[in-house]
Amino acid sequence: MSSINHSDNDPEISPNNESQRNELQQPTSNTSHSRRAFLGKVTAASVAAGLVGLATFEGSAQFQIPADDPAGGAAPACPAGCEEGPIKGQTRANTAHQRRVSAADYEFNMPIPSHPCNNDEVTFGSAVNFFASYSKGMPHPSVFGEVDPNAYCTYKRALASGNPSDFELIPLGCGACQSGGQTSGVTSQSESRLAPPEASTPPQQRRLQNPQAGYNFDLEGKDYQQLINRSPATNTVAFPPAFTFRSDLEAVEIIENYWQALTRDVAFLDYNNSNPNPLVQAAANELNSYGLLYKGPREGGVVTPRVYSRGILPGDTIGPYLSQFFLRNIPYGAQTIDPRIRSPLQTNANNFLTSFSPWLSIQNGCTPSSMTQFDSIPRYIRSARDLAEYVHNDAIYQAYLNTALIMMTPQSMGGLEVPLDPNNPYRNYCKQDNFVEFGPSHLLTLLGEVSVRAHKAVWYQKWQVHRRLRPEEFGGRVHFWKTNSTARQRYQLSSLLDFSNALAQVNSIYGSYFLPQAFPEGSPLHPSYGAGHATLAGACVTILKAWFDESQAYANFAQPVQPSRDGLSLIPYNEADVAQMTIKTELNKLGSNVAIARNHAGVHWRSDYTESVFLGEQVAIQLLQDYGFTYNEDFAGFGLTNFNDTQQLVGPKRTT
Repeated sequence: MSSINHSDNDPEISPNNESQRNELQQPTSNTSHSRRAFLGKVTAASVAAGLVGLATFEGSAQFQIPADDPAGGAAPACPAGCEEGPIKGQTRANTAHQRRVSAADYEFNMPIPSHPCNNDEVTFGSAVNFFASYSKGMPHPSVFGEVDPNAYCTYKRALASGNPSDFELIPLGCGACQSGGQTSGVTSQSESRLAPPEASTPPQQRRLQNPQAGYNFDLEGKDYQQLINRSPATNTVAFPPAFTFRSDLEAVEIIENYWQALTRDVAFLDYNNSNPNPLVQAAANELNSYGLLYKGPREGGVVTPRVYSRGILPGDTIGPYLSQFFLRNIPYGAQTIDPRIRSPLQTNANNFLTSFSPWLSIQNGCTPSSMTQFDSIPRYIRSARDLAEYVHNDAIYQAYLNTALIMMTPQSMGGLEVPLDPNNPYRNYCKQDNFVEFGPSHLLTLLGEVSVRAHKAVWYQKWQVHRRLRPEEFGGRVHFWKTNSTARQRYQLSSLLDFSNALAQVNSIYGSYFLPQAFPEGSPLHPSYGAGHATLAGACVTILKAWFDESQAYANFAQPVQPSRDGLSLIPYNEADVAQMTIKTELNKLGSNVAIARNHAGVHWRSDYTESVFLGEQVAIQLLQDYGFTYNEDFAGFGLTNFNDTQQLVGPKRTT
């Protein structure tokens, strides 16, 4: 990170006296940091004050232009002109150009990392129908539901060329569509409208989701190919390879997915150590038995029911399972949004793809034939099934927009009124408000900006590098490996799967070993690694932690709560660790909740989450670093505690 450097020859810095500038920026004893000012509200009183000043100027002898300054010299001349500023015209155009060049050079000179993969695509290639790689949406004519290798190779050729028309040559498994954007009436477009695919008879063909997105460039932040998700100062690998198809690590990850399917309807209140739900206790016991093969959190070195299915970020195991930001009313201007959701019925009837025929149809990219059954009563998110439904139909950065509104809004208007980051320059200004820069306009725009960049970054990893199969695809391999001797020899999966209680319980309920899905359509039609929701979580949470004073105790603003078992009410949380709950821990937990909710649904692996949140964090940090080239305000950088629990300054003002 470069230091802030103001040169006497810098044309962008006005020649103010340095002592006067320092005096202006020092907080005074009577400085008030109003959150109403942060919201950019113009009060009636301020308008009236402006009108009084205008009347005095026009008609009162009390208004005088001072003849001399306090030091006894002549008063500075009053600037005369329309366009004012220290730089303008061609000088400003030159400066704007140089700022962009400096930002581009700053990013360009960073290391170019390698992009290794797990080589499953080569190891299990055309001869065995690429059975270890992502192929959902293409034809799967094999008796075991494996992809047509010719279709897969067409897909690979399109990825290699990047030619938009080559992607239109990829055979799909459920229907056909005409070129030129005209559908033949059998192509589903619901997902482009942020809606789950609708059940239809005959089924419609779902489309591959944005395989070209990773090729695109951006004008802010590091190029996606240069992003390094972990330890970017020393690491040379952009994104580590996914676990291999036959590895014990892959087996333990899918076993966790099976347990998460079994515990979907258990209330989070029963993820506890004193009287846990038996399924949660059994899950914790089995995952604990795998030692270091299991990459989830522990308490005192042990996987306990209380930390079962929690995240790995600092603070994720503090307080209730669910982040407080899911449970508060959302102040949305003159509206208030209820945090309760349309809750799915908590029943095994809402688990899908547990037999071969519907599983194969969904692997071919068909829309589902059945749909989720919902409760008629809105409920707070109280179980993994509820949380999975939240991320089934969320509007991209919805959870983080809601959280920003909750934190920035005054308590009198239903918010928490969390202070800004201590380095925000407008905390030290007495006479200037921060509506645009360093204010609500800036923050809310950043959440949208960082989201699309995070999506592009992870889409590069998904399509252009890893092409990891989805858990539901792997579940199909598990089913045939367990039930067919030919498939058993063909797949040679980890023997850990033979002894898993989770697989045995799934088979006893459904009569098969397919991984039960919370969504009728299973996963989206893009590869599994990394995870879009997890990358956005890392990016947006990083913006929010940078923007607000993350060190504040949550209890300074509100009583922590957790949902009741039926989701109809909220219960005060008063356990011993309540004092450790901070804005930081609840934001980290928010991101982990969102990401792991996709695992609860059965559409992602744990490592999809654990690697992607760090990628999203780097997307946000690089975006904030580039914003440092744009400021007029003197700014030391946002204080931020990163996901490695290390404090750093991000995005200071810079010119070179």
